[in-house]
Amino acid sequence: MKKDTGFSSRETNKGQVREFSEIKAAEKLYEQKTYFKNRLLKKNRHLSKWAARNSYGAYRVYNRDIPEIPLSVDIYTDFPSGIRYAVVFLYERPYKTSGSEEERWLESMLAILSDTLSIPEDNIFSRIRKKQRGNNQYGKIVDTGSEKTVRPDNEKTPDDFEITVKEGELGFIVRPQTYLDTGLFIDHRILRNRICFESKGKKILNLFCYTGSFSVFGAHGGGVVTSVDISNTYLGWAKKNFELNGINSLSHEFIREDVFLFLKKALEKKEKWDIIILDPPTFSNSKKMKDFLDINRHWPLLCAECILLLNRGGTLYFSTNSKKLKFSGNLLQEKINRLAKGKDHSLQELKIKDITASTIPEDFKDSKIHKVWEIKL
Repeated sequence: MKKDTGFSSRETNKGQVREFSEIKAAEKLYEQKTYFKNRLLKKNRHLSKWAARNSYGAYRVYNRDIPEIPLSVDIYTDFPSGIRYAVVFLYERPYKTSGSEEERWLESMLAILSDTLSIPEDNIFSRIRKKQRGNNQYGKIVDTGSEKTVRPDNEKTPDDFEITVKEGELGFIVRPQTYLDTGLFIDHRILRNRICFESKGKKILNLFCYTGSFSVFGAHGGGVVTSVDISNTYLGWAKKNFELNGINSLSHEFIREDVFLFLKKALEKKEKWDIIILDPPTFSNSKKMKDFLDINRHWPLLCAECILLLNRGGTLYFSTNSKKLKFSGNLLQEKINRLAKGKDHSLQELKIKDITASTIPEDFKDSKIHKVWEIKL
């Protein structure tokens, strides 16, 4: 006679399936942790030496190398204390997991990172990098337990703190804890150096200047820089970066304005620059703007207006992180012709060159982190 255990065969089967599923999940996590550790060790062995040789206080040590581990890991070394920090982004996955599952998985990866690179867990800051929606491009992150929310950048929090990171001869203020982006886009080191090399005696315009890293390099190289951004917070941060490097911010111009409006006014005044840097966010609908920005739609207008503001022999550097943007020289020329109304014959000599490959640094090799075009008049 079959003994009555109090459990149906269906319940027993469910329990066995659940147990089997948990075992497989544990095995998968162990495998991912092992892969992640080995990859970190291998890349950091090379990149830490490379960064030290070039006096780079910040570098990316892991960049979604393994599809099942969609993280990026940036290492920041404070100068002069030598204390190291890590900023980790978990990129939004194509499949859904519960918030608690995602959090437990991320905690496991951060523990491996801490142990492998000897960075205290208190010095590791993580956030989820979602597809940009709305005006969250440069918002502040607030830790609210299992959730991270973004709030306006003019609010202060008690945990705001700054470190100084070196890039060659220059230093930059980085805030690794409270901002979605830290204040320094490290993938643009090569282009910043190029600006510095070309800037002596030049009049430079830096649009969507953010915290002014391009502006600092331009001023350091001997240029006079106009920096434009819609955020007072970031313009203030840019001025602090100038002063940090012994550059008198009063000798340069910082303008808080919607870039679309600034360009319209500059064209009306017939102002001119020798170098223009156009590195906008992919999308923004900040309340401070009259309209929204969608770089995939608005790049021809922005680039055309910038070209009309160039001196003869001048250069526009146009950069984007958008993977969808389709650049067309013919489309740009058509937009310029409509804006210029045939008055500027020098625009027929426009020289356009995709310089993306030469601007990707060692720690972003094989990635599609940005695209850059050099447009000469």
